[in-house]
Amino acid sequence: LSKAATALGLAETSAVDGYVSADALEGLVAHHGLTRDDTGQFTLRVTAMDLAVIEALAHGTVLAALDLAESLDVRERRVGLDALDDALARFRG
Repeated sequence: LSKAATALGLAETSAVDGYVSADALEGLVAHHGLTRDDTGQFTLRVTAMDLAVIEALAHGTVLAALDLAESLDVRERRVGLDALDDALARFRG
């Protein structure tokens, strides 16, 4: 997310943001001893969506825009919504 967010005009960050399959979450948490930390710099987003689709969306800015559009931060949310509007306009041609 951070590279795409930077491409959308947000400040660079050292935070790590990624997706994990809902089926793999329990094993991942147990194997790595993960605990919830709302102030940590790692974000795992759990999804039931096919990870191949997630990977395809991650190559551009659409996935980052989708994530930002749900942000509680007003500026991040606006950047995400604007990027989604631009992507839809390009799609419609």
